[in-house]
Amino acid sequence: MFTRVLYVVTGVHSKHIGGIDYIVGQEDEKDNICVAVVHGGDYEDNCDMHAKRDGVIVYTGQGGNDLLHSRCQIADQILERGNLALAQNFETQRPVRMVFKNKDKTSYTGAVLTYDGLWDVDKFWAEKGISGFIVYKYQLRRQPNQPYTTDLYLTQAEEKEKLENDREQKRIERDEVKTKEEALKSIIREAKKMAQKSETPSKKSETPSKKSETPSK
Repeated sequence: MFTRVLYVVTGVHSKHIGGIDYIVGQEDEKDNICVAVVHGGDYEDNCDMHAKRDGVIVYTGQGGNDLLHSRCQIADQILERGNLALAQNFETQRPVRMVFKNKDKTSYTGAVLTYDGLWDVDKFWAEKGISGFIVYKYQLRRQPNQPYTTDLYLTQAEEKEKLENDREQKRIERDEVKTKEEALKSIIREAKKMAQKSETPSKKSETPSKKSETPSK
């Protein structure tokens, strides 16, 4: 589990921005070859946010997306650059390195990346997306006999989150018990004060009545 910069430094995925990392063909753009993709759910037309246990996802191509603001598709995607390179991987049956972007509150970037092995491009097609623009879709299939690193991370992250939630719930329960105890103690104190007041006789200054004594005749 690493950040985007570390994947760039190690060469797993050389792009700081952009999901499709590809090698430019020497003579023609049609010779472009994709070497790695980052699947992070940044496009509105993504339908698979994480690795599936059956090892099949549908990946959305690049381009035409307002990533800095609305994250909505604002133009048609074109079969060029990374999109064309990924299509070429289907034609040449070359696998791509798969990297998944996972939300993580403990990371300073809010996400961590997990390398998930080699994936094959089963097929690709163009379709009208959610916002009405053309987007390219690629069905990718995980090659067998590879460790499920992303699923392992997600399982660990879920367990960690569950543990943190359990701790938070216990803290809330302790606070509730403490609050109830304090309220009960306050009620007992007030009851004692009222009892003491009722037992204490009222002290009023009593002035003896002076009667004028008239001598008897």
